[in-house]
Amino acid sequence: MNKKKICIITESKSSQTPESFVKAHKDLLEGEIHFLYGSTLPLYSEKYGDIALYPSFFDKLLQKLKIKKYSNPIVRGIKHYLISENIELVLAEYGTTGAQVFSICEHLEIPLIVHFHGYDASRYDLIEWHKDLYPKMFEYASGLIAVSEDMKKDLINLGANEDKIVVNPYGPNNSFLKLNPDYFSNNFLAVGRFIDKKAPYNTIMAFNEVQKTFPQLKLVMLGGGYLLNSSKNLVKLLKLEDKIKILGKIEHSELLKYFENAFCFVQHSVIADDGDSEGTPVAILEAQASGLPIISTYHKGIKEAVIHKETGYLVNEYDVSNMINYMKKLAADRELCQNMGKRAKEHIEQNYLMVKHIDTINEFIKKILSNE
Repeated sequence: MNKKKICIITESKSSQTPESFVKAHKDLLEGEIHFLYGSTLPLYSEKYGDIALYPSFFDKLLQKLKIKKYSNPIVRGIKHYLISENIELVLAEYGTTGAQVFSICEHLEIPLIVHFHGYDASRYDLIEWHKDLYPKMFEYASGLIAVSEDMKKDLINLGANEDKIVVNPYGPNNSFLKLNPDYFSNNFLAVGRFIDKKAPYNTIMAFNEVQKTFPQLKLVMLGGGYLLNSSKNLVKLLKLEDKIKILGKIEHSELLKYFENAFCFVQHSVIADDGDSEGTPVAILEAQASGLPIISTYHKGIKEAVIHKETGYLVNEYDVSNMINYMKKLAADRELCQNMGKRAKEHIEQNYLMVKHIDTINEFIKKILSNE
């Protein structure tokens, strides 16, 4: 049986190290996977490089097929690629990518699935910018993927047909399930970009109070982002350079050792002033898969992924006071950490495995192609 030819199109800047969830789709989905990347309107193909620099015989192919030659070399290159590689379905990573490529898919009559991830369904400026494109994309797309029930509601509010939406949270890499955290270590762990919706300053301020009661504790923070230097300055202001280690962005493969050397994962996500919100944060799923209890917020997909008082604790956005209380509670009771961590791992194994995430997309693709 011939493999289905699936083209993933993403704004990711690299074909080798895209976001972990995009890489999982690229590596694990069934079929012959093609990969276009670089911007919302992709600039490169993994197979050939610069998408605008195809040989002229493709133009002759378009003429022979009586397909209009576009003046935009990138659009023309994408069309060339999809035709010449006999692509049967496009999976657009991010709604913003889908908005840019749906008209190409429509022109070529190629089915399209658009996978939303977070900011693409929440940021006010992006929603305003795409107010004309999103409805047209929703109408053409064969299917839409949301990573949480909250996101599904957001997409419906934006005009999407509920019948086209599949809710499919991410799954952590199986390597995290093999980890055994050190519940008697001194390390809280935070993994995520230093951006408004992650609110790293709330985590830092909470830890500042916790360490006054438990001076042996440390906070390890991983990730890059535009609030990185501001967060480092806040640590200096609080004179906590010896207790808060902001290590910046690291390779995803290097995360494992940090999960093993922590006893609790913390993240104080909020809805940013521009509307930017989480989908279902992969790091929170990875932390639970590792066996770490979570302290986070009642925010979008987080409140679905974390079971309050079972796999961790949730507080309202900006409720730093209760975050402090829960951090102190787990710092003082490591047996509770261990019990919650065990339940967290079970929760992921039962509900959020990578194989389940990938199988859902594979079945969605098969359903759409069978109906074409």
